[in-house]
Amino acid sequence: MKHWIAIGLMALLAPAYGQDILMAEADRYRLGLGEEVRVSFRFQGKGDRFEPPEMGGDWAVLSGPNRSFQTSIVNGRMSQEQKYDYLLRPRKMGTLILGAARIRSKGKWIESKPLRFEVSKSAAPPTDQNDPRARAARNSFMKIRASKRKVYVGEPLVLEYILYYNDAEMPQQQEDLDIQGFYKQDLEVPENEQKGKEVIDGKSYDTYIFKRQLLVPQLSSASISGQALVMIPTYLPSKRRDIFGRRQMELIRQRVMLSAPKLEVRSLPQENRPASFNGAVGQFRFQMDLSREEVEADGSVTLNTQLSGTGNIGLLNLPEPRFPTEFEAFDPEQKQSIRNTSGGQTGSIRSEHLLIPRYRGTYRIPAVRFSYFDTQKKDYVEIVQGPFELKVSGGQEAPAAGQLRTPLPSAGSSKQSLTLLDQDIRFIDLGNVRWRRLGDSGSVLWWALGVLPFLLVAMAQLLFSRQKQRFQNRAEIRASKAFRKVQRGIRSLGKNPEEEHSDRLHALMEDYLFEKLGIGRSEMNAERWSKLLLEKNIEGATVDRLIALYTSLLGGRFAPGGTDIGARSEELLSALEELEKQWR
Repeated sequence: MKHWIAIGLMALLAPAYGQDILMAEADRYRLGLGEEVRVSFRFQGKGDRFEPPEMGGDWAVLSGPNRSFQTSIVNGRMSQEQKYDYLLRPRKMGTLILGAARIRSKGKWIESKPLRFEVSKSAAPPTDQNDPRARAARNSFMKIRASKRKVYVGEPLVLEYILYYNDAEMPQQQEDLDIQGFYKQDLEVPENEQKGKEVIDGKSYDTYIFKRQLLVPQLSSASISGQALVMIPTYLPSKRRDIFGRRQMELIRQRVMLSAPKLEVRSLPQENRPASFNGAVGQFRFQMDLSREEVEADGSVTLNTQLSGTGNIGLLNLPEPRFPTEFEAFDPEQKQSIRNTSGGQTGSIRSEHLLIPRYRGTYRIPAVRFSYFDTQKKDYVEIVQGPFELKVSGGQEAPAAGQLRTPLPSAGSSKQSLTLLDQDIRFIDLGNVRWRRLGDSGSVLWWALGVLPFLLVAMAQLLFSRQKQRFQNRAEIRASKAFRKVQRGIRSLGKNPEEEHSDRLHALMEDYLFEKLGIGRSEMNAERWSKLLLEKNIEGATVDRLIALYTSLLGGRFAPGGTDIGARSEELLSALEELEKQWR
């Protein structure tokens, strides 16, 4: 009786088990900020148009979707499974919800369940001081250094990302700080400032300025928050030795979270602010001079203006003087000489106004005012240059002559209309002119010479694009055939002598990387091709596996016959097949 009841229950539940389900799962649900989590979506059945969940600003997608398909036949019944893998990293702490994914099957959308994660500040550091991660953290680390902690609005400061190391490679920045309300500019670091030495807690480190940024707060609410994520490839001596007895190095990829420096941005005071203030903050010198005080009509005179000092000089404009309407004023010629240093911006801005007075008389150029906020005095400073007087002799008298002329309020850099004199008129010698009706065609030779250059340019561009496409197609074809060439090479190993197997496998692996990455033979080394693979978002574990296999095959060339060639061949095929799945 019990057997019949069990059979009945199975018959009732069979339709439920046969339903299509999209399952979501993760390898862990508690992690630290900056750590990675692998999330998988599995679907049993036939489906299409898979749509991942909305990541939003909570997750950084490191890789994915990595798709895999599996078909199995049991008792003559075929079943299919689809799998979509993602490698994610949280961007903030707290409880994060990864929404539902969905896939279409049999005309209907099927959704997965959302996943819930708890993200803490950081992963617990290893308690064992001999742990590779603890040793790597002592060997190399990074700091963010701010040139100032308290600044006024408009006062520049510099952020420096400094690497402290003993044996490490160039860091790779994966996420930056959240900088709001600042003018930001990346600065080049001179070679003589990039490297140095520093002692921390009695231990000497080499230092390298990895990144330098100039920040100028534009608002009192400007802020720097979040954390910067940097990956530091660090080498540690391992217990293994190569065939020559030399100690081998172990590569540890540290992921370091750098907290934002705490800054205080102060508002500029409203008290005693001059009307001429236009946002200059720092310490400045402002000078103006007229090239001469007397000139003849239709002669030229230059008004020179120079602003120099330290502060936000790269964001400033020189004040514009106003000129009498009897002057012809040309657009100023401006020159800048500004240096960005670890302390901020310093340099000068110069401008030259070319003026041509048209009438005789005595004219006045009004005074020019420039003001700035002095961060040392913590007060405003106003500099006044002028007024300037210019005596013009010769030429005609201007209307209402005999008194000092002041400029119109809106004159700006307006120009006086040109007065035509007798010597200004130049007649055009027409000579023997042959007229032709508008629309008449020229000769055949004229048309040929006019059209031929355009045809030649078009043909050259067409040939160049076809040649470029041909080379690109060749490179893609070679890359797609690289894995099949390795397979054929391994199948032919049985025809070669035993002592040549390791050498042949090593050559096959180099040929594959050469054609896949398109690099020269002279660049074929583990350091070079491992960097290129990481830049193409190949997983670090896969790259480490290839490096170990490459080193093993290289050692086998000098000690043949000591290992199972069949196992090495399978390992090489498995590693390259894993790389092919991640290749995009």
